[in-house]
Amino acid sequence: MKPLKILTMILFVNHIAFAQTEDDEIELKGPVTVAPIVLDSFKHAYPDITNPIWDYGDGFFEVVFSNHGIDMTVDYDVYGQVQETETEIAIEELPQPSRDYVAKNYTAFKLVAASKIVSANYDLNYIIQIGKEGKFWDIAFDRYGKFIREEIAD
Repeated sequence: MKPLKILTMILFVNHIAFAQTEDDEIELKGPVTVAPIVLDSFKHAYPDITNPIWDYGDGFFEVVFSNHGIDMTVDYDVYGQVQETETEIAIEELPQPSRDYVAKNYTAFKLVAASKIVSANYDLNYIIQIGKEGKFWDIAFDRYGKFIREEIAD
């Protein structure tokens, strides 16, 4: 009787393990262990920040924090090099062509937030987040306010 219970348990676990589809997301819980070189780089750049929230994915460490009341996100590679910095900005700080584009093409949407993104090679882009009926989209623009793309917000 014991071998039958073991076989049943193996089949049950096997069924659960393979029931997940490719579209299902796996969410890992628990604290992120940040590489010391990344922590040093962050502490050097932002010595006054005491409550950063760290995440890791796609080979990058991401830290979210508030710097003097401004929400920021910084992505670091495993060597502690900044790959991207996203800083919350006021809508008025966006290039005028990007504001005009959103006003013309997204009249039924509410402007939720805006941010500027600076990449490791100093490329500058802007993101405007819009919302409607509990759904949100990010609209990306280049440094001059020219439309780049629209995507569903995370």
